[in-house]
Amino acid sequence: DIDNKTQVFIGAPNAKNDSNKKVGAFIRIENDAFNEQEIRYGTAINGGFGSAIQWLPENELLAVGTPKANKTGEVTLWDVLNDELASTLAGQNNGEQFGKVLAVGSLAVDLLENNTEHLIVSAPLAADDKLKQAGRVAVFDLSVSNEPVQSYFGVTKAEQLGTSLAVDDQKNLFIGSAGFTVAKNASSKAIKQAGKVSRFILAANEAQAEKVGTQANQQYGASLAAIEMTGDFNMDLLVGSIGANDPTNKKL
Repeated sequence: DIDNKTQVFIGAPNAKNDSNKKVGAFIRIENDAFNEQEIRYGTAINGGFGSAIQWLPENELLAVGTPKANKTGEVTLWDVLNDELASTLAGQNNGEQFGKVLAVGSLAVDLLENNTEHLIVSAPLAADDKLKQAGRVAVFDLSVSNEPVQSYFGVTKAEQLGTSLAVDDQKNLFIGSAGFTVAKNASSKAIKQAGKVSRFILAANEAQAEKVGTQANQQYGASLAAIEMTGDFNMDLLVGSIGANDPTNKKL
């Protein structure tokens, strides 16, 4: 809600401006009337402005991802109430696509800690040491600083940690790695791009739990959503697998 009106923000990363340049945009509409209220264009040509959008209610900021801006990617933070750019979070390395996926949630060491609002930003093509496209996810507390309070890194080549993000009401952060390959062992071959979903808490650098795909090219974890949908008042995690085969071996 902004000014006691429900607003909807829609990203259009391939939108062209009045000069016919593909700079991307976000569109603000009032939900009740569903009338277009404003179009805000990006500045970087082919930057993908609007690829991801999240509203931060406590900070009253709109976060907009532009994963190909300035080669590294960036997230712009908009003060919608005053119609101005508040600040910018920049990526670190060329080609990492910082700002590709965004999430907002309250992360903490345990349930007794305060409900601090965090902005979570992924750079799924980030390289860590010699691991190309291992992926990186950064957690920001914008009430304190524009520097991340925690970062998570992929542990295998091309796993693309940060393909998707979700936060549940137990302060857990779930991160999808759609490119993850299950390593071969004595009894089975490697499963390429099986995908993986990892659960993190703010206090730990390593995943607390993981679940991996079982099929080659399944891309388990390509999308995530945390939602209560079974009526037991507990959050459920929905996991997308865009390359999964059904029991008849058809890729659906």
